[in-house]
Amino acid sequence: MMFWFVSALFGHIANAAAFLVDKMLLSSALKRSGTYAVLMGGVSGLAILLTPFVSAWPDRSLFWVILGFGGFFVCALWAFFEAMRQEEASRVVPIVGTLIPIFTWIGEHLVLGGAFTMPEMLGFMLLVLATFLFTKGSGHRQAVSHSVLGMAVLAAFLFALASLCGKYAFDHASFLGVLVLSRVCTFITAFGILIVAGQEVRAEIRGMVVSAAKPQKTRT
Repeated sequence: MMFWFVSALFGHIANAAAFLVDKMLLSSALKRSGTYAVLMGGVSGLAILLTPFVSAWPDRSLFWVILGFGGFFVCALWAFFEAMRQEEASRVVPIVGTLIPIFTWIGEHLVLGGAFTMPEMLGFMLLVLATFLFTKGSGHRQAVSHSVLGMAVLAAFLFALASLCGKYAFDHASFLGVLVLSRVCTFITAFGILIVAGQEVRAEIRGMVVSAAKPQKTRT
């Protein structure tokens, strides 16, 4: 009984640490949220190395679902990182984390059907209230700006779409096949972001590549 609680607690602690790292990177090493999203999507392309271990590939009818799984995810990262760049992580993360289950819950009911139960409706209203409270200002803290809130809502919506697409794909095809194809789609979407994100993002990534390729001088 306690194993799931300890696992969930450990997962949330690990997520909190990851979010703090994200905020530090966006506040120091990286100037553009698009740069971070492109880098994260680019790393996903390494999943292609698992291709020899895929025993069965998904049917072509699942292509758009898998594309949505990978594409929506990296676009959600872009919106999430932009909100994190502009606002404190302690305010953005709870808003996004609260809205994701709301959008996912609505999406599941729209796709799979079924009536809303009273406990679900109560939980829905509590989550909406929690989101509202996180956006409010108090004391010396100002209310979350409309631009940050918009990015947070967009990120949560895209994360929910990615989750729904992933759930459908994993239910209808082999795990490894979906994983590899979805990460390849993530990589392709990241390349698309690199094209549309603007000259600043391309210049920042180009500078990182040049800096990494430049031989390091050693002291004698």
